[in-house]
Amino acid sequence: MSKKSRRSRAKSRAGQQIPGGVPVKKEATPAPLSQPDRPKRLPDTSTAVAYELRYKHIVPELRSIAIIAGALFIVLIILTFVIG
Repeated sequence: MSKKSRRSRAKSRAGQQIPGGVPVKKEATPAPLSQPDRPKRLPDTSTAVAYELRYKHIVPELRSIAIIAGALFIVLIILTFVIG
């Protein structure tokens, strides 16, 4: 455990005594009220639509890349049986 810093000790001492040297009792503070849960912020529809329009060509390109990669993988497997 680390020691308390001088600043935190000085603050705690300052709140407990008045300049005359008489200690002051702290009043009990009420428990803080719980904050209601905020609804999660939904993405801005204008920016979501802008991104969708901007990158609409990505999904078909990824699909074609996946098909080509799968075909090349199958060709490599077949070549290992033919050559090896």
